[in-house]
Amino acid sequence: MGLKPTESTRLLVDFEVEAHDSVLALRHDDIPLAMQARSALRFNFVVLTLRTLVLFFFATMTTCVFPTKDLYLVERGLSSALITSGSDTINDQSTMKFQNIQTKDDIMSWANDTLIPSLFDNDEWRVASENVILDLTINVTKRNVIACNVKMHDTWGSICYDNVDVGDDLTVTENLLISKHFRPLSVDGIRDAMANKQNEWMKEETAGVIFQIITYNGNLNAFARTRLTISYQSGGYIDTNGEVIVIPSNPYSVTYQKLLDFCILSYFAGTLIFLIMIFCCPKWCHVYVQAYSTVFVWLDWVVVFAVALFYMIWTIVYYEIQTYTEVTFAEKHSGTANVNSDRLQELATMMIRVRFLAITVMLLLTMRIFGAMEFHPNLNVVTTTILKSIHKLGAFSCVFILTLYGFVVAGCLSFPGTLQFSNYARGFVTCINMLFGDFDFESIAQVNFPLAVVWYFSAMALLFLILFNLLLAVVLESYNDVTMENARHNRSVLWEFWVVTREYFNLARLFGCDAESKFLRAVQAGAFDRLEFITEEDVAVRAYMSPNSAKHVMSTILLYRNTVYTPKKENDVKSITNEDMIAKIRRLEDTVQQLVFALQDKQYV
Repeated sequence: MGLKPTESTRLLVDFEVEAHDSVLALRHDDIPLAMQARSALRFNFVVLTLRTLVLFFFATMTTCVFPTKDLYLVERGLSSALITSGSDTINDQSTMKFQNIQTKDDIMSWANDTLIPSLFDNDEWRVASENVILDLTINVTKRNVIACNVKMHDTWGSICYDNVDVGDDLTVTENLLISKHFRPLSVDGIRDAMANKQNEWMKEETAGVIFQIITYNGNLNAFARTRLTISYQSGGYIDTNGEVIVIPSNPYSVTYQKLLDFCILSYFAGTLIFLIMIFCCPKWCHVYVQAYSTVFVWLDWVVVFAVALFYMIWTIVYYEIQTYTEVTFAEKHSGTANVNSDRLQELATMMIRVRFLAITVMLLLTMRIFGAMEFHPNLNVVTTTILKSIHKLGAFSCVFILTLYGFVVAGCLSFPGTLQFSNYARGFVTCINMLFGDFDFESIAQVNFPLAVVWYFSAMALLFLILFNLLLAVVLESYNDVTMENARHNRSVLWEFWVVTREYFNLARLFGCDAESKFLRAVQAGAFDRLEFITEEDVAVRAYMSPNSAKHVMSTILLYRNTVYTPKKENDVKSITNEDMIAKIRRLEDTVQQLVFALQDKQYV
C-alpha cells in the first residue's frame, strides 16, 4: 500500500520531525526518499481522480441509455392502467383486478371488464392516453400429460400433468394475434375473438395464459412490452405476474452522449496499453506496481474486459433498436405498420442483459476506486477493516450460517402455508430481513401462534442479540485497530491533495522558477552535501530564496517524506524487533539534534 520503501530506508519509517516556530530540520538522506514519495503521491492522486471521473462518466452514460425518469413515466403509466387497475371489492358494479384473479373463471371477467376498457381510450386504441397499441397477443401454454400412480388411477381415473413452476419454458398451443388491422376493430370484436379462446383457458392441461401488449409512446420516444402472465400452479393456485420492459427508440437523444462514450473508451484503451506495459516492461511502471496490490492489478483486467463486453453488446442492441424502429414506422400510418412482437421480445431480453452488464461494470468501477485509495491509510480504512474482519470471522461465520440455516429449516417446517417460508430461498431472505427489523410477525402467528412465538423470539435472541451483535463487535474492533494504527501517521488527505494540486497548477513550475525547482537544483548541484541536517536557514542561504519560500519548501518536503507508509502486521506490533529499536534510537538522536538547534536560536536571540 502506498510507496514501498527499501530495506535501507525502512529504518526511517517511524521518523517524525518536530516543527518549531523557528526551526524545521530535515535529514539530507531523506531528500531522495521524499522526491520518490512526491512522484508516487502525484501518480496516486491522478489515478484516483481519473477513476472517479470515469465512474461519473459511465454513470452519466448509463442514465442517457436508460433515461430513468422517462422510463419510469412509461412503466408507471402502463402498470397503473393494466396491472393495478380494477377494484379490490367484489360486487356487481366492481371490476376484477389482475392481481385478484383466483380461478379460471376470473380470467374472462378480468379480460372483458378491466383489460379491454383499459386498451380503448378516447375512441382510440391507446393505453393511458399516450401509449399507442401496436400489438396484442394472447398465448395459451399447456402441461404435458404424465403417468399417474397406478393405484390412484384405478380408483379415481384421474389424469396427471407435469409440475409447473413460474419461469418454466412451456409449449404454446394457442395464439391470438391482433396487429396490422388493430385500429378498425371494435371493443365487441376483440371480446368475441377472446371468447373463442376461452375454452382453451379452461382445459385441465392449460399451464397458463399470457397477455402481451406492445405500445409506443411518442412523447417519450419509447417502446414498451407489457406481459401479463397467469400461471396455473400444480397445487391449484393461480399466480399472476405483471412485467413492463421499456426500450427507448432513440437511445442517443442526448448530444453529449457520444462524447462520453469516446472519453470512456479512450481511457480504457489507455488502461489496456498500460496493463500490457506492466507485463512487458515492469520497470517503466514501477510506481503503479509498488503502489497497488496484485488483486487490484488483476481487477483492472477484469474491468477492461467487462467494459469491452458491455460496449460490444450495447452496439449490437443499439443497431437492432434502430432497425426495428425503422421497420416498424416504415409508413406514417400506425395501422399499416409492420410490428414484429417476437423481435421486440428479443430486444427486451437483450436490454435486460445490457442493464445487468451496466450494473456489473458500475460495481467493478466502484471497487476499482477502493483500489485507488490503497495508497493512503486514511482512505484505505474501509478496505483494511474488511480484510482484518475477514481473518477474524472465519470460524464465527460457520457458526452463524449453520445457526441461520437451522432456523430457516425450522421456519419452513413450521409455517409452510406462508409466502415467507414457501421455500428455502424465501426462508433465508425472510430471516435476513428479520435481523434488520423487516418482518411481519402476524403472518406466521395466524398459522400457529404458540409455535410462532417460540420460533420468533428464540431466533431473535440467538441470531440478533447474540450472533449478529458479535459480528458487529468484531467489525468495530477491526475498525478501531485500523484507526489507531493510522493515527500514528498524522496525515491529511485534503492537505496532501491541495499540495499536489497546487504544484500541478503552478505556472512558475512550467518555467522552473518555483521554490521547489530551485531547491532541487541546489540539491543536484551539491549545495547540501556536507550537511547531515538541513534547516530553513540553510535552504534560504544555499538555494538563494526568501525565508518564507524556504519554510514553504521545507514543509512540503517533510510532507512528502511523511507519506512513505508501510502498514505493520499484527505480529510486528506485538513485540519489539531490532528495526524498531534502531528506529527509536534514530528518533532520539533526531530529537536531541533539534533541541540543540532550538537552544542555539534562543541563545542568539
